[in-house]
Amino acid sequence: MAGNVTSVNFSGRFKKLNGTVALTATRADIVRSLLTVGYPSRKAAVRVVGRWREQMLVAMATGYLDNALNTTLYFRNLEQSEKVGVSFLLGEAFTHWYAQDRMKIEYLVHVAGLSSCSWTSPTTPLAPKTGASPPAAKSRPDFIGIRRTESHVFESKGRIRRPAASAVSKALGQVSALHSVNGNAPYRQGSPLIGTSSMLFSLSVTPS
Repeated sequence: MAGNVTSVNFSGRFKKLNGTVALTATRADIVRSLLTVGYPSRKAAVRVVGRWREQMLVAMATGYLDNALNTTLYFRNLEQSEKVGVSFLLGEAFTHWYAQDRMKIEYLVHVAGLSSCSWTSPTTPLAPKTGASPPAAKSRPDFIGIRRTESHVFESKGRIRRPAASAVSKALGQVSALHSVNGNAPYRQGSPLIGTSSMLFSLSVTPS
């Protein structure tokens, strides 16, 4: 495999995730995650954003990642701004893979599509998670993960190089902006760092 997964600051039943292990995802896993992240199912994604998006994402994954999840020469030849866009999408896919493979999350849905979340405000403040920078106004994480009756909040950061400490703090701040899901406040956080050749994907997680 092309890299490792390092997880820190998980507690409770997720504490066993802490540490560094080999990345076991395959390119097929990442393609599947690209096609389903943000939606309850692949069909739901097609219904909202169209089948052409599937074709684009499959082409992107097969063109810019080899079978061992190393980045290809085609990726390395992209302009910096183009690499940022690809890294963003692959970061979401690796987040989805980690959530399902390591945390047994059933699916991740976009926060923007949910009405069951409440957010911090000057009148409803919430202490930021350990290591988090104060969330900016209207700051939001990326996804809510669903596992049976549980809700988990995820923020992904796709990076070409190791994320700076400020980026990790900002990500934790974004998950700290969540006040509650279905009336339940989140209480844990973790920060996995998934590395492949020339790419790193960090995500902050707050299970509730």
